[in-house]
Amino acid sequence: MRKFVGDHKGFTLIELLVVIAIVGILAAIVFASVNSTRAKARNAKRLEDMRAYAFALNMAVDKYGGYPDPGGGRGIWWCLGDYGKKGSTPPDKCFGNNYSESAYLNNILAEFIPALPATEYPIPVNGNLNGYIYQCVNKVNNVCSMVTVLWFMEGKTTNCGLGRVYIDSIPGYTYCQYDASF
Repeated sequence: MRKFVGDHKGFTLIELLVVIAIVGILAAIVFASVNSTRAKARNAKRLEDMRAYAFALNMAVDKYGGYPDPGGGRGIWWCLGDYGKKGSTPPDKCFGNNYSESAYLNNILAEFIPALPATEYPIPVNGNLNGYIYQCVNKVNNVCSMVTVLWFMEGKTTNCGLGRVYIDSIPGYTYCQYDASF
């Protein structure tokens, strides 16, 4: 055991390193918790956006007798929502710049949703996929009678709101699908 001569003031290097390590561990726990909470909040926003789109699509059926058909035929996907930058006009891109906005589709949906939702949080999968994509899947008498909407959720989840899990094999993400028909 060491004996100190005179007044001993301050901390030893070991004591300081232990305190710094404990603070670092606590900070890592807090940051991980905050990031998880942010992901859950973004997912809740995506589910709410999808509910709004489902409502608007069903209102369009009531008003126009069918789902909006931006054209292009089966297999053509369109962005749902406004991905525009200030001062730009469609077609802006969504889903990793793979799909374009449709002014026709957005104008119809805007009748029922005052501010069209568009996710601002890209999913870093295959080129930062963001947003919601829409396709008229089936036409009857030249009227779109069936549509599909696809979007990503962060984390592994079985909760796709009104939709269902489409693909869950992408690490850290869930791909959701919503189908509607009349």
